[in-house]
Amino acid sequence: MPYINVDEVYILDNTGLQVDQVTDIPYTNANLSDDQKAQARKNIGAGGSNPNIINNPFFTVNQRGVSGSVAGAQYGVDRWYFNAGSGQTIQMGTGYITLPASGYEIYQTIEDLSGLYGSPVTISVLLNDGTIISTASADLPTSPSVQNYVNYTANGVRIRLRYISGTNWRVLLNASDSTDVTIKAVKVEKGTYSTLANDGPPDYGTELTKCMRYFQRVTGAYYLDLGTALAESSTNLLLKYWLPVPMRVAPTTSTSGSFVLWTGSVGNAVSNISTHTNVTPANNCGYVTLQATSTGLTTGNRYNIQCRQNSSAYIDFSADL
Repeated sequence: MPYINVDEVYILDNTGLQVDQVTDIPYTNANLSDDQKAQARKNIGAGGSNPNIINNPFFTVNQRGVSGSVAGAQYGVDRWYFNAGSGQTIQMGTGYITLPASGYEIYQTIEDLSGLYGSPVTISVLLNDGTIISTASADLPTSPSVQNYVNYTANGVRIRLRYISGTNWRVLLNASDSTDVTIKAVKVEKGTYSTLANDGPPDYGTELTKCMRYFQRVTGAYYLDLGTALAESSTNLLLKYWLPVPMRVAPTTSTSGSFVLWTGSVGNAVSNISTHTNVTPANNCGYVTLQATSTGLTTGNRYNIQCRQNSSAYIDFSADL
């Protein structure tokens, strides 16, 4: 959609001379609201878009590397929870999610919508065939209770916006009838109509940074070195690990692969790596203090924690909602 650059638009005055529109045409402030301005742009086909409230709307950030049939009751692509039942799966492809006809859902929990209380919010979904489904706008209440404030069904998709607790809300999507539904993008925005049609996939780096506030996976190609840990006893070590992006709260930790401690040429097996929450900041967590468990350590000595010869080794830091 072309945009009009008013700095390069000229008209002719009544003498036939070229007049600069910006400097010579009187301007009157009509005091239009943001929604009225957006509607005016839509009416003349000038495009325009509102910010998307949710993260990873085109499903491009996939730190866990999920693909194919993904079991439910876990996070799939970043920020999206796959809420399928026992034995059920959701199909994850490159840039799309297929929701099964069984009705199981995906959802994203929005950390804080309180800034939009009293304002209209619209949700829209882009399907694989290019169809855009848009809900009727709903004014968010100033004193919400636990219930659906948007509950809309069209083209075989059910869209809900549900208040959870505190200032947290959740946008939920599921197939509403007996046919699978493939979704390519989702948008939650302030205003009375959808601007999803004007959006392309957002900048990957920007979305990745947003998602890393909630989840980070650290991997290594056959060699993953977490750094140097200090032995505080014969069995326990502490290691401060700085995160590339600060997380919203102190994360939980899980690992895949066999980690060992190295000092010189000697390797001791590590039986557990976890978050030592007692010495980790509770909010805006820029680092994690890890506690590792091994045997035969010398108190006060330093050991490198490594995983070798394992191309799929990783350590996960999760602060998901």
